[in-house]
Amino acid sequence: MKRLIRLFLKDERGFAALLFAIMMPILIALAGLLIDGGLVMYSKAKLEAASEAAALSTIAAYDEEIWEDYGVVVIDEYTATLYAQYYLALNLPEAYIVFCEVDFINPSKVTLITEIPVEMVFAKVFGINERKIRTQVISHGK
Repeated sequence: MKRLIRLFLKDERGFAALLFAIMMPILIALAGLLIDGGLVMYSKAKLEAASEAAALSTIAAYDEEIWEDYGVVVIDEYTATLYAQYYLALNLPEAYIVFCEVDFINPSKVTLITEIPVEMVFAKVFGINERKIRTQVISHGK
């Protein structure tokens, strides 16, 4: 019995195949993680850029009469939401607005929260079909 074990340990044939069989699933999982992570990061950057453009567009919803009479910027929430929806759809059609609100204390401040679903490629193996990415942007019309 000891002799068989010594022979088995001395024989190095097939070691590369064993190492390949052990390392390959790890390398495939790492590649999948990198690809899905890259998709999420890329989608997040696109969403942030589109959300900033949408938030900046909400400043156009200020009340002109209040501005001309008092020199104060007061943004209409309904119109600001319409502007934000338009510019978000123009820049990133698959994104949508989760929350758009004009601050009660500072009516020239708009908070915009947007979201986009990102379809996963390799994470589907683990039952994760998509991930939602969310970003928040605040614009000020001083």
